[in-house]
Amino acid sequence: MKKGLIIAGIVVIAIALILVALFPAAFYKPAKNVNSDDYKDGDKITVYGTITKIGHLPWINITILQLDNNLTVRIPGELKHFHEGDYVYLTIEKKSSLLAQWETSQDDIHYVSDIHFYLYVIMAIGIIIAVVGVILR
Repeated sequence: MKKGLIIAGIVVIAIALILVALFPAAFYKPAKNVNSDDYKDGDKITVYGTITKIGHLPWINITILQLDNNLTVRIPGELKHFHEGDYVYLTIEKKSSLLAQWETSQDDIHYVSDIHFYLYVIMAIGIIIAVVGVILR
């Protein structure tokens, strides 16, 4: 049983390491590679990238967000918790308009670092499991 704990801990560590290395590139599309012509109105995709520009238009209460100097996204309201330089992933929907072809809500924007943090916690749990297995051995 103690050997099983060591192996389980190592497996958890390995899986967490692999996921840290792969997230978000293995799961989502890079914002710099999105070509709006490849999608029709109503299509939803999840993209990731670095916020390169943020602009709020107070007279219509819309924030315009740009990822990787390529993808422009419209967000209703003023974006509060994100800044230029943040590495994020978000689900966007294609909607033709004058301000941007893509739209999202503030609830659909997430920090990549948050997911990495959770994966590091899982990795720490794997280390603890393996150490308990070694101690009980």
